[in-house]
Amino acid sequence: MNRLLGNQSPYIRWPVVATLGFLVLVGVSVYYGQGSEQIIDDYPSYSFDPDTILTYLRAGEGEGFAPIEFTDAVSGCCIRRPQTSVVFWDTATFLELAEWAHLLAWGEPLEGWNLEVMTFELKCDEAQAGPQRARLLFSNVERNRFRFTTSFSEIVIRANSGIVTVHRETYSPYPDVRPSIDLDRLLVTAETALEMVEVSGGAESRASVEENCEVLMVFNPTLPEGYNDGWEVIYYDYKRLTPYIEYLVNAYDGTISGPYGRE
Repeated sequence: MNRLLGNQSPYIRWPVVATLGFLVLVGVSVYYGQGSEQIIDDYPSYSFDPDTILTYLRAGEGEGFAPIEFTDAVSGCCIRRPQTSVVFWDTATFLELAEWAHLLAWGEPLEGWNLEVMTFELKCDEAQAGPQRARLLFSNVERNRFRFTTSFSEIVIRANSGIVTVHRETYSPYPDVRPSIDLDRLLVTAETALEMVEVSGGAESRASVEENCEVLMVFNPTLPEGYNDGWEVIYYDYKRLTPYIEYLVNAYDGTISGPYGRE
């Protein structure tokens, strides 16, 4: 069992513009779909109580989720709900909830799937609480008697609003699968990377832009060498989508570099 999840689970400088652009392209239909037949495209969504869902998960139960019904599949990706609270979740909790949501939506565990990208977000005034929203992209290649297929499960968790969406797409023939994140080697989680950056100047940087400031943390192994082995922590203006400052934190050895950009 993965060391990061423990017993709680059921089973050089890169421009910030490129990173923000990737978040738009992370929709697997854009990145992977060319030249492939799309077999499945669905957006099951569930609501949960942020204050009680962990009780169910810690008990090894997949209860506590209520299906959200939509008139069309696309609306599932775009559901909005007022923020009800601030959560104090770590990376393992987000991954744990993602596993349960995937199991609930598709009747199969994420065991054996590759974790390709992790993205976490929060408002700057939530920095003491840690990540509030997550976008996790998983992939899995399967072969039957006749062909290969590749499935992608993009799980979006809005913990502080109590919503999780599981967007799954399956293609055949299968596209190239990107490098995956090695959770067994992971020493620095998202919340730890944020803490490291905060004490290395991030707290001072966000203090001057509190009203328009959000934090984005991206772990994307497809970025160029030097940027693909850990967290890119970005403080940016959410109104103009421009960076204020960014840091790089190696997730495997804990080294930190930066700041880069405009303070």
